[in-house]
Amino acid sequence: MDGKQVQQADNQPQLTVDATFSQAVEFFNAEKYIEADKLCTAIIQKAPNHIDAINLLGIIAQKVNRHDLAVEMFQKAINIDNNIALLYYNLATSLYPLGRIQEAVQVLNTALKIAPENIQIANYLN
Repeated sequence: MDGKQVQQADNQPQLTVDATFSQAVEFFNAEKYIEADKLCTAIIQKAPNHIDAINLLGIIAQKVNRHDLAVEMFQKAINIDNNIALLYYNLATSLYPLGRIQEAVQVLNTALKIAPENIQIANYLN
């Protein structure tokens, strides 16, 4: 468990980064994107390389049709760890709506090199 604590708004008790991320996921699953975004942003202030929080910020951006911001978040996560196929897949799914088709195909091919068994990635290319 990550022992770092994240300051909560409204005088709520401080939570660990892991607990805060779990709460962000709960908000996301409940389609409370603003709340999830705030928690992920707070996490990144305390743990700038928290890939899961950065990835979730990208997914939230996708949900609200901010693909430009999603691309930025996924690229940031890839810069931290470039061996996670899911990050490339998520990046590609934001590049397509922006009309950056060739770049998206290249990104998906990179994802397939990392995870050649991933049928979801292969299907997205078809």
